[in-house]
Amino acid sequence: MSELTKRILTSVVLIPSVTALFFYAKLLKVDWAVGLFLTLVAFLAGIEYLGLVERMGLPLERYSYLGLMAFLEFVYVFFRGIHLFLAVSAVFLLPILWYLPQPRGVKRAAAAVFGLAYIPWLLHFFYLIYRVPPYGGWLYAMLLLVMGWSYDIGAFFIGSRFGRHKLAPRTSPSKTVEGVIGGFLFTLVGANLTPIWVNWPTWIPHIVALSVLISAAMQLGDLFESKLKRMAGVKDSGGILPGHGGILDRIDGHLFAIPVFYLYFHYVLRFI
Repeated sequence: MSELTKRILTSVVLIPSVTALFFYAKLLKVDWAVGLFLTLVAFLAGIEYLGLVERMGLPLERYSYLGLMAFLEFVYVFFRGIHLFLAVSAVFLLPILWYLPQPRGVKRAAAAVFGLAYIPWLLHFFYLIYRVPPYGGWLYAMLLLVMGWSYDIGAFFIGSRFGRHKLAPRTSPSKTVEGVIGGFLFTLVGANLTPIWVNWPTWIPHIVALSVLISAAMQLGDLFESKLKRMAGVKDSGGILPGHGGILDRIDGHLFAIPVFYLYFHYVLRFI
């Protein structure tokens, strides 16, 4: 079975499953189920992150660190106000206090804190989008995912078919300028596949601006993880998703796109 076939089959299973989870969690008013799902994603991505930094010569205590990573995502979902502030502060402070006295302490502490910011902190913006009542959050979350998936599809197929000009040959040799353009065009189409744009023509400038920002964030997230993998000397962050690699390989672009989407909807559109 070719890698492309595996990639398609994985997407055929994954996309409907995630969509159903988000829809029924909102329908049954159990938003916390999506929060637990994000905690699981953070935990699995954390395993892959640990593998990358270990290959860079910066080993972290596996079980305690993974516990911190999952707990941080958990508190973002279930804590509020001063309790959230105190819990997050403690989670970020603990690895600094633990690793600084050890060999290569500064670098290991930096790797630990960076991982907490890179995965659970960026992921928590998705829950802020999703929890908007009553059903707007589900529509916004799905719009974000559709735009991200559209970018991946467009960049992959257009880049594979027409790619000639390398985007960042030293970081990710397979990425091309044509792929970026294809990803943007697909993202622009995906941005229109939602009922939230009432009186559609008036929203066109925002649709275009949002598509540009999400496309740029998706590509930057992809290149960033590619840089991490190159530093670690691996092709994929893991192998849990056939045809895609690991969890980080699947969500790398989304990790950068999620806060961009949230900030645009919160500060510009005022939908959140």
